[in-house]
Formats: sequence, structure tokens, C-alpha cells
Amino acid sequence: MNYVIPANEGSGLAGIWNYRYGYATYDGSPTTITYPLSGGLLSELVETRYDSTTGLPTELSSNLTGVGQYVIGQDYTRYGEPTLTTRQTDSDLYVQPTTTPSPGG
Repeated sequence: MNYVIPANEGSGLAGIWNYRYGYATYDGSPTTITYPLSGGLLSELVETRYDSTTGLPTELSSNLTGVGQYVIGQDYTRYGEPTLTTRQTDSDLYVQPTTTPSPGG
């Protein structure tokens, strides 16, 4: 998908930005997004992996050296609400505090 930013925006981002998206053939879930090379940043492919039983997302990885993965684990309640996210890059590991869903929504 191309996004066009006209030169008259004056932001220094003028041009055509090409993002690529990948989807699962089985159910259409998003599987990948490729961000364009821009602004001194490298092009990046980010991939979402899903639990084979629940179909909920569990991992988020990158092709960038030094990043590897953003999320290495995601826990959910029995209702599919996210509770604990374990985040990691190649150089660090940290865990986000548990999220407790509020009663009634």
C-alpha cells in the first residue's frame, strides 16, 4: 500500500511511502507488515505469531539486528483479554505488569 505525502506539507516527509502487509490464508489475520526505508531508519519486517489453539497473538518479532523480538509471550484471561505481556529485544528483557480487566468491561 502506498501513502503519498505531498511536498506542500513541508514536513520533510514528502514522497511515496510503500508499506507491505501480509495476511494468513486461513482466516485473514494480519501476519506481517513491512515498514519502508525512511528518515535514516532501516526498512523493517514485523511479524505477528498466533497461538495454534486460541488464535490469539502471542509473539511479535522483527528482522532488525539487535531487536529480534518485541514480544516473546502474551497471556490472556479465559475471555481472551490480555493480562501479562513479556517483552524482549536481543539486548534486554522486561515484563509489563499484569493487567487486570475491570468488572463490567
